[in-house]
Amino acid sequence: MWTFHDHEGKEFAESQGLLFMETSAKLNYQVTEVFSAVARELSRREESKAGQRRRRDAPLTLSERPSLRGRCCAH
Repeated sequence: MWTFHDHEGKEFAESQGLLFMETSAKLNYQVTEVFSAVARELSRREESKAGQRRRRDAPLTLSERPSLRGRCCAH
């Protein structure tokens, strides 16, 4: 379990690329907002992964004739 003062927690989260929000379930302070922020971040990451998969799975177009340049061991 991590225990931080407010500024330390924020600095740590930023240095690790994490989300940081102060909340209180007891006071109902930013509880809904933190869940919304996590949902947005997960959605953003999933969209980013999907974009990477689309680029990686892009069709490869081959020319019909091999190029004469760069013929290494051809006779």
